[in-house]
Amino acid sequence: MENKVLLYGATGYTAQLVIEEMLKTGIKPILAGRSKTVESIGQKYSLQTRIFDLEDTNNIQKHIEDTMLVVN
Repeated sequence: MENKVLLYGATGYTAQLVIEEMLKTGIKPILAGRSKTVESIGQKYSLQTRIFDLEDTNNIQKHIEDTMLVVN
């Protein structure tokens, strides 16, 4: 498994700060959240995105199973 990091809640102000700090250290997180706004943020930073809610545990598992760390 690659050392993939998924940042859930990527549309918030604090998440923007976290994204910038991760990028400074060479970490390219996968950005995730419930709204399509995640896609525009992903484009801004040239990062992968995933859109999903936290209602269905099977759906959550599908979106995080290939990651080493989830930051929320």
